[in-house]
Amino acid sequence: MNLDQQRAAIETRFMAQWMIGSPLALRTPVGMPGFTFTPPVGASSVRMSILNGTSMNKSMGSPGSNIVRHAGVLMFQIFTPGGVGTKTANDLADLIEPIFINWRSGGLLARTMDKGAVDETAPFYMLPVSFTFQRDNLNG
Repeated sequence: MNLDQQRAAIETRFMAQWMIGSPLALRTPVGMPGFTFTPPVGASSVRMSILNGTSMNKSMGSPGSNIVRHAGVLMFQIFTPGGVGTKTANDLADLIEPIFINWRSGGLLARTMDKGAVDETAPFYMLPVSFTFQRDNLNG
């Protein structure tokens, strides 16, 4: 699986689950990697980023049997209006979690969700949540 296949698998998974999930009233605009996105003021939104990290040899061997494992982080910034509490941001995080927790697709494996430090810079309340993932490539 190359980087473009990785991006396509992650984006397809998220958008398919986000748009059909329940409750639909909580579904928000989504910012995708590589596109300009400005969170709307006075409304909730989510920005997704795919952050690729280090890689290592998972196995050694003759050509055709070398596996390289790439590490990464799938990051979501959940934006809600500032000054109205944490409930909406936590509700949105609770909707994102089952989409990716322990999700496997081809050479991709996402892990559990982590919540980061909240940013309350006006006019938003921003809750970051992330999933570490790995992507394995068989090199021939």
